[in-house]
Amino acid sequence: MAKKTLSQEAYEQIKQNLEEGLYQGYINGRQVARDLNIGFTPVREAFLQLQSEGLIRKVDNVGYFVNRVELEELIQIFQVRECIEMYVWNQTFDKITEVEIAKMKALHEQEKELFRQGILKEYTKTDIKLHGVILDFFGNADLSNLYYNVRQRYMLCPVKTVKQASVAAMEEHDQWIAYVEARDREKALNYLQQHINHTKNRMKEGFITFLE
Repeated sequence: MAKKTLSQEAYEQIKQNLEEGLYQGYINGRQVARDLNIGFTPVREAFLQLQSEGLIRKVDNVGYFVNRVELEELIQIFQVRECIEMYVWNQTFDKITEVEIAKMKALHEQEKELFRQGILKEYTKTDIKLHGVILDFFGNADLSNLYYNVRQRYMLCPVKTVKQASVAAMEEHDQWIAYVEARDREKALNYLQQHINHTKNRMKEGFITFLE
């Protein structure tokens, strides 16, 4: 296995810190370099990659700032999710195998345990993987990339917002997966659409509460 470059190590550590909410507002690159005990160049390269992913933004003659999901952007995330997920499920429902269903069930159990332990970052990643099972099965790399890039924006939502929306979401996963396992196409797809809309509304409520 190739050894990671300093830029890659810096990128992974800074991204993890962003996901955990350790940076707020302005990010001092030289201070980050000191904190990571590396040179400034790898940090600068990491910043460029994170900027390309929309996790931070550059203000000319000032520096880099943490991006945060605004309410309008949150709604757009769910619009993209609904378009992609409903399309793919409509195309593939009759083709999924027991392997995909087993993956969904295993990821669902994993997300429940992570949430119980309060490991919200990993819980969110597992939720993304759960909904991504069908995308991976479908095999359209462009759609998968769009889905995962959009879902990554969840990491910039306030933790309290994610936590508030998650309990009901996991309960809905129980019923949704049961419909999929029963091969009830109509109920599974209708319930998925409802689940996406309900999650959007819960996130909106949590977001508004966070701003108050």
